[in-house]
Amino acid sequence: MPIKVAHVVRQYYPSVGGMEEVVQNIARHQRDYHGHVPTIFTLNRLFRNSSETLPSEDEADGIRIVRLPYRGSSRYPLAPQVLREVRDADVIHVHGVDFFYDYLALTKVVHRRPLVASTHGGFFHTQFASRLKTIYFNTVTRASSAAYDRIVGTSENDGVMFRDIVRPPKLSVIENGVNVQKFAGRGAARLAPVMIYFGRWSVNKGLIETLALFRELVARHPEWRLIIAGREYDHTVAELNALIEQHG
Repeated sequence: MPIKVAHVVRQYYPSVGGMEEVVQNIARHQRDYHGHVPTIFTLNRLFRNSSETLPSEDEADGIRIVRLPYRGSSRYPLAPQVLREVRDADVIHVHGVDFFYDYLALTKVVHRRPLVASTHGGFFHTQFASRLKTIYFNTVTRASSAAYDRIVGTSENDGVMFRDIVRPPKLSVIENGVNVQKFAGRGAARLAPVMIYFGRWSVNKGLIETLALFRELVARHPEWRLIIAGREYDHTVAELNALIEQHG
C-alpha cells in the first residue's frame, strides 16, 4: 500500500541548493522505486527574493508542492499552518533543524504522525551567535528531538554532534546522496587542470578560503584554473571579483 510522505523543508523549487536537491532525489526515489506518494511542504517566499510570493500549489518533477506563508526571519521562519496541511500524511519527514523541527515535535500529540528528521548540518553553518546556538541546541533542540521516531545525521559530523542529545538506535548516519547521472559524460575526456565549484555562493561554502588556497596552488602550478559557478547569495559577483583581483 502506498505511503503518503510529507517532506517539510523551508526552501524548495524554484530555489536551487544542496538541501533542495536531496529532498527532490529522495521524493523521486520514493515515488519511482517504492510507489509511495511524496508531497513537498515549503515556504511561499524565497529568502533572497522575499518580496515575491510564489503559488500556493505547484509541481516539480511530477511531485506536488504545497507552499505556506510565513512570518519572522529566514533564520527561524514561523509557519504554523503546516500542522493543518500535513494531517493526511502517513509519515512526516522534516529536513533541517528550524521552526518546523520544533513545531511538529511540539504538536505531535495533535497530528500523531511518525516523525523523521534529516539534520542537514543543523544550524551551525556559520559562527554567527555560536554561543546562543549551542545553548539552544542543548535545550530546545534536545527537547524537540525526543518527539522524533528517527533522526538521520546527513554527515559524520552531524552524527557526532547529535549523539550528545540523541542516542542510537533512534540516531543513525546516512550521508547525503548525489545524483551523478546528470553529470555523466560532462567532464573533460582527458585529465584537465581545472576545478569547478557550483552552487549557492553562501558564506558556509568556504569560497573565500578556496580563493586563498587556490592562490597558493597556482603559485606552484600556474596551469591550474578555478571556475566558480552558481548564483549570488551571501557573496556577490563584485565581492568575489575584488578578492580574485586582490589575490592576483
